Amino acid sequence: MSSTVRMLIGEGIYYFLMLLDYAILIRVILSWFMDPFSKVMQVFILITEPVIAPIRNLMSRIMGNSMMRLDFSPFIAMFLLTLIRNVVMRMFF
Repeated sequence: MSSTVRMLIGEGIYYFLMLLDYAILIRVILSWFMDPFSKVMQVFILITEPVIAPIRNLMSRIMGNSMMRLDFSPFIAMFLLTLIRNVVMRMFF
């Protein structure tokens, strides 16, 4: 694989993960002010839930039924996305 193609693939993955990170952040901020059933929120939930739901499920298994009032799964997802972006940077650049 040529270095140009490799760099384009790396950049594509990197920017996709960055957009997903921003979508999670926007979802968190909007959740403080918007109705969760509004169309805007539903779009962000649709985009981000495939990433957040597995983390939320894992946290509920680890913590049992005594879930805390705050949902930290978006922040854990953002942290993991940052780690993955750093790995992509090292692999492709």
